[in-house]
This record gives sequence, C-alpha cells and structure tokens, in this order.
Amino acid sequence: MYTEKVYVYNIYMSNPNSFQSNKNKFIVTIARMNPVHPGHMRVIKKLIEVAVEEQVNDVYVILSQTIDKKNPLYCDYKKNILQLMIANTDQIKSVNVNIICSKNPYMSINPIVDKLFPEPLRADIIIVVGDDREGSGNSIQKFYKRGMVTEILLSRSESSARQSKLSSRESTLSATQIRQLVTSSDYPKFYSIYKEHLDESKIQELYASLQNGLNIEILDENVNTPKNTPKNTSKNTPKKKAQSTKKIRGGAIRKRTKSKKRY
Repeated sequence: MYTEKVYVYNIYMSNPNSFQSNKNKFIVTIARMNPVHPGHMRVIKKLIEVAVEEQVNDVYVILSQTIDKKNPLYCDYKKNILQLMIANTDQIKSVNVNIICSKNPYMSINPIVDKLFPEPLRADIIIVVGDDREGSGNSIQKFYKRGMVTEILLSRSESSARQSKLSSRESTLSATQIRQLVTSSDYPKFYSIYKEHLDESKIQELYASLQNGLNIEILDENVNTPKNTPKNTSKNTPKKKAQSTKKIRGGAIRKRTKSKKRY
C-alpha cells in the first residue's frame, strides 16, 4: 500500500463495539521544522499521497513551539514559511494542509481528534515522520484508545529522493545542516537550497531571522556573502535582554547589578 517502511499498532479499545467503522482517518505529522526546509516537502507530499488514497480532504502538521539554541524561530513564523512553500508546490493543492502550533504536539492529538470525530465515532491515526522520529506511532498508542495507529517512516536516502521526485540533496537535508550554513555565513548555498521554493526577499528574511535567533554577529558582510545578504533582524526570533552598563574611571565598562538589601 505504502512505498515506505510502515508500522501498524493495534490499539486496545475499552469498548470496541461502541465505535463505528474505521472510515475516519486522522493523517498527521509531528515536527520541529526549525527551520522549515525543502526536505520537509517530502513529508508533506507523503501526507497528501496518503490522504488521496484514503479519500480524506484534510491533513495536519503539528509544529513544536520549543525555543532554544537548536530551535531559534517562533512557531508562527515557521508556519508562515511552510504555508508559502506549500503554496509554491503544485502537487499539494488537492488536499487542505492544516498547520497547528503546540507546546506538546503528541498530547494535542487527542483534543483535535475528539473535535473532528466526536465519540462514539472510531478514528484511526496515520502519522508520517522522518527516520529521526521513528517510534512516534508507539508514543501515540500509549495514550490513544479510539482506533488504530499506523506509522509511515520516511528515510533520508537517495533512492527515497527519486521516489518522491526531490533532488538527493533536498531529500537528505536536515534543519541542523541549514543552521550550520547560517553559522558559517554561507548565504550563497543557503540561497541555492531555497530559491525554487521561496522568493528572494523571503529567503533573505529567513536567513536574517536565523542569524538573530542563533545570536550571530556579522563582522564583515562582504565575507562569504553576496551584496544582498540580509542583516540581522529580531522580527521573527526571541529578543535578547539588554544588559545595563555604566562607565567607570578610565573608560572601562562594567555591568550594573542590583544592590542586595541588608536585613
């Protein structure tokens, strides 16, 4: 049925007879996508492929809201970038792609399913993930009792890239590699990866947002970057708290600290 590795978890339901037939399908992927990159389009395309096969009109992408050094972009901004990349992909216009931000993506599944398919309807889950999230179906089946869970695992390989009609470079991309391009100030390569999926101004904005989120200072904009390399912007990334400073004799700078109260 599916061309990739598939795991099926038979879920014990407290009262199987109370559930109707398994015509209801919740097709979903869970990811950080920090940042979103062309390799993620393969997961989206697989969601669409499964939805068409199962005759389902909607699929869901649940994005993590985690913010830290490895996750420098806000979820709403990731959602915006993903929507633009989906809009520029012709094969993804036959099914609705719903993008949701969540602090706990796995635990948000039950409320979404309950709203879409109120009990006593049965609802089976099909989750599509990259090989870095192998076992996601197993995690879901620990708390989901209303149907069967199927995990479709996509591997990052050149043969898989040929099947999904992505270049081998796009298929094997990772968010870590994209962040490394930014930390090494390799804007030309960064641009070449996104140029078929986003317009130039948006690529510049994404690059600058990553710079800011990763707290990278541009000392020389002419080094390893073209003239139109974007400057840092804090628009789509967490702001760093400014430190209060005070000049002391001799021109030195020291941090201003709060004096401790004496009791």
